[in-house]
Amino acid sequence: MERQKAPELRELYLESKYIAKILKKILKSDSNCIDVGCHLGSFLSEMQRLAPQGKHVGIEPIPHKAKWLQKKFPNVNIHQIAIGQSSNEVSFLENTKLSGLSHVRPLATSTTDTKNLNQILVRMMPLDDIISAGTKIDFLKVDTEGTELFVFQGAVSTIARCKPVILFESTLNNLRNFNLTPDSIYN
Repeated sequence: MERQKAPELRELYLESKYIAKILKKILKSDSNCIDVGCHLGSFLSEMQRLAPQGKHVGIEPIPHKAKWLQKKFPNVNIHQIAIGQSSNEVSFLENTKLSGLSHVRPLATSTTDTKNLNQILVRMMPLDDIISAGTKIDFLKVDTEGTELFVFQGAVSTIARCKPVILFESTLNNLRNFNLTPDSIYN
């Protein structure tokens, strides 16, 4: 019923079906995949289902979620870190109400709804420092609430060497929080 009230969102509702079809076509049983921004592991589940012999990597900065993912996915290499263009510690804002919207602290943090934000320090590393030069990566999913460009900048060698299929989410609002534009990512 809710979907009928907003027919302009039809494509958005179909997104997960499209992604599932694409993954089914591109992933082989031994494809190696990376999920940057695992959240609750729905992509990891699909990666394991479609590529059961693959060696998968999951990235989740929130400590309790990373521990939970390690238990849920014992055959996946889960890293409790943020991915960026350099190695350092970053301020990370865990959204306790909508955990999928947790993110690295933007340049200028909005003061709206700060009661649901828990600030934690998280280690940040480039993906190139995590993935060994001998490992082939076939698929890379990135959902980092505005820092996708920084993830890609820290994965230049891996991307150039492996040429994986890349799926990422990016919104104008999240990019603006880091003074970025869509052109920043595509260029």
